[in-house]
Amino acid sequence: MTPEAAEAFYRHGDYRRLVNLHDTVEADTLREQRDRVAAVLDFIGGGTYKYAVDIGSSAGCLLMAVRDKYACRVLGVEVDDKYREYAIENGIPCVDSLADVDGQPDLVTIIHTLEHIPFPLSVLRKVREWAPTLVVEVPLLARKEAHPVAFSLAGITAALLASGFMPLTISEDRYRRTLARPC
Repeated sequence: MTPEAAEAFYRHGDYRRLVNLHDTVEADTLREQRDRVAAVLDFIGGGTYKYAVDIGSSAGCLLMAVRDKYACRVLGVEVDDKYREYAIENGIPCVDSLADVDGQPDLVTIIHTLEHIPFPLSVLRKVREWAPTLVVEVPLLARKEAHPVAFSLAGITAALLASGFMPLTISEDRYRRTLARPC
């Protein structure tokens, strides 16, 4: 899938129709996202953050919790028009492109998004320019029709290292989570 085809696939709800069988923001999707938030926050742990960006922020559920826990500024990056609009309507600032991220975030999360990006190293390298703490979560098993990239443990580690990040903590339960910092 080319970057242009991926952009159209995600922006206009085709992905949501394929995976969720609808392209609207539904209660079951929000519930699933909220259920994952606690595990991600536990994985991030303590610390002080001033500005957090979530790439693939969907409805903004994680950013709402990050904002509350760390009392920091947040920004979502979400290409799906309906989910981005939902986040904005619920108080989460959101843009549709990494190019629109202003400032220098000190925490970046990429939760169930990296496997959707045809060329994930380009995104990781852009994030590396900000020198943040990075948290990446990818599924253990990827659906080929919705995930152009599948990450093994070695694969996600290699991608992070090639992008200038040192993986510090790795966790595997239902998902593969990695906390990394710039090398």
